[in-house]
Amino acid sequence: MYPLKMNPEIKYLIWGGTKLREYYEKNCTRDDAGESWEVSTHPAGLSRIANGKLKGISLADAINKHPGEIAPEDFPFLFKIIDANGDLSVQVHPDDTYAQQYENSLRGKTEMWYIIDAKPGARIGYGWNQDMTPELVKQSAENGTLEQYINYIPVSAGQAYFIPAGRVHCIGEGLLIAEIQQNSNVTYRLYDYNRKDENGKGRQLHIDQSLAVADFSCAKEATAVTGDNVTLASCPYFTSEKITGDCYIGNTNGAFEILFFIDGQGEIITQNGAEAFQAGDTFLLPSSLGAYTVKGQCTIMRCVE
Repeated sequence: MYPLKMNPEIKYLIWGGTKLREYYEKNCTRDDAGESWEVSTHPAGLSRIANGKLKGISLADAINKHPGEIAPEDFPFLFKIIDANGDLSVQVHPDDTYAQQYENSLRGKTEMWYIIDAKPGARIGYGWNQDMTPELVKQSAENGTLEQYINYIPVSAGQAYFIPAGRVHCIGEGLLIAEIQQNSNVTYRLYDYNRKDENGKGRQLHIDQSLAVADFSCAKEATAVTGDNVTLASCPYFTSEKITGDCYIGNTNGAFEILFFIDGQGEIITQNGAEAFQAGDTFLLPSSLGAYTVKGQCTIMRCVE
């Protein structure tokens, strides 16, 4: 096995833009590219392998054809890059128990955001700015006043935020974000600013489901993780680290890893040779890979179980 460079699935969305192409040379054919699903076995968007003998096949198929060599058949993660050219909806995700009971999904959706770039004044919504009740949330969502209760936080590049299942949240306009999440696509849209889609219709809301899974407590205590060579988030579902330097030595030790290169260029060197990387590349390191060395000045987001 060798480091698998990923070819992402691009998602075109009402709030998407051009940063995926401008920053990272992603193959976007339109100017409303909202998400790049870099590492995904989810049927809603399969990423494919871009190098070596497995080039062209989906990661899901590669895992199935090489059991025990690449990653678990029940792949746990979905890693993506998000370009918020407009405000994303106010939304919330269920936990595992609710997703299994009501969505026929093995997993809920806990996630972590790393902010790659932020325009001046950019912000995220992170929970509520006061303790809420289901009745107040429902009323304000329906009458268009929900925004006044969102805990908005000004953000900047280099910050990371952990978003547990149940935390109401939104990504604001002008942000480029790397996201690691559970392998789930269950999202409940609570509020969407009364926007219309390309057909002139309002996007579907999921108010009842949102009320069933949301945490209603105040979340003003939210703090960002910053700095170099730090753990960005660690939870039962994933651990993500930020690594900065010109040489990193690692070993998969029987467990796959995801390496996303936030910036820089260089090579991933293994006993089987070297794979070049540049800013914006994402690699899946198979569980059977063993020892490897990253050479080249760069910043890495490394994700493991």
